[in-house]
Amino acid sequence: MDEMGTNTSLAPRYAYSPRGRRAYAKVPRNRGANTTLLASMSFEGMGPCLAVQGPTTATVFEAYVEKVLAPRLRHRQISSWWTTSALIRARGPGS
Repeated sequence: MDEMGTNTSLAPRYAYSPRGRRAYAKVPRNRGANTTLLASMSFEGMGPCLAVQGPTTATVFEAYVEKVLAPRLRHRQISSWWTTSALIRARGPGS
């Protein structure tokens, strides 16, 4: 399992204008919520994914494992992930 996040308020690097005229463009500055993607991979390819607006919280992480990932695991499949702050909050420190 892995997670990644991005902000969707990206802007193009170039603007259009008629020949000989100055091009004007506006660039948003981190407006809007971040989008986080939780996904899993196996030898067969991509596994189930979950995209949420905002950060990965303990509630989001638990919901992904219980509602999305666990139902699709087959017999003898295992899941591993790096220790994330959401996982530490979900399970408690020292676990």
